[in-house]
Amino acid sequence: MNMKMLKAAVAGLVLSLSSFVNASLITVNSLDTSNNGQRGIMFDVMTGTSAVNLAEISTFFYNATSTYELYFIEGGLSGNESNAGAWTLHDSITGFTGYGEGATATWSFKNLYLNSNTTYGLYFTNTSGGGIHYNDSVTLNELVGGDQNLSVYAGLGRSYAFGNQYNSRALAGSLSYNLTQVPEPSTLAIFALSFMGLAARRLKKK
Repeated sequence: MNMKMLKAAVAGLVLSLSSFVNASLITVNSLDTSNNGQRGIMFDVMTGTSAVNLAEISTFFYNATSTYELYFIEGGLSGNESNAGAWTLHDSITGFTGYGEGATATWSFKNLYLNSNTTYGLYFTNTSGGGIHYNDSVTLNELVGGDQNLSVYAGLGRSYAFGNQYNSRALAGSLSYNLTQVPEPSTLAIFALSFMGLAARRLKKK
């Protein structure tokens, strides 16, 4: 095998494995109707035996253009509902427009890694001029959706930021994630380059 053929083979391997890493998102549904709303919603999710990369939320964002933020906390929101310093701002989006209660809109945020068998608190909120429609016909911490990898629980409505609290509110919509057992594309690329280097040395010796 000459060097040109070797490079083509390794490139094909990296691309095929990378596409597997970035496989189609898995969606978990929560409640499908909303009957209330506030600037933000705060709730727990719990992972199963596999770690996941949380990637999208689809919900009934207000029919307005605004900036939205995503905060998270490992261990869940209990006891930290109003402790802003305990939460980490993970991502934000500006100029985002929802469709009101008539249809869901999707925010594809920066992947949020969630370790296996762990509870996390999530807080989706907007900074001004908008909000999120949710469902208040639930009990606090009630399981409202999920699958074997990610469970979604009822939580709280919150004004911005970490403001007034409205108990027993649930996400109306869905969350999407990727499983994370396969190495990231960058890791695969490093492996491929190392492999090419070793192969090139062997070719030179012949």
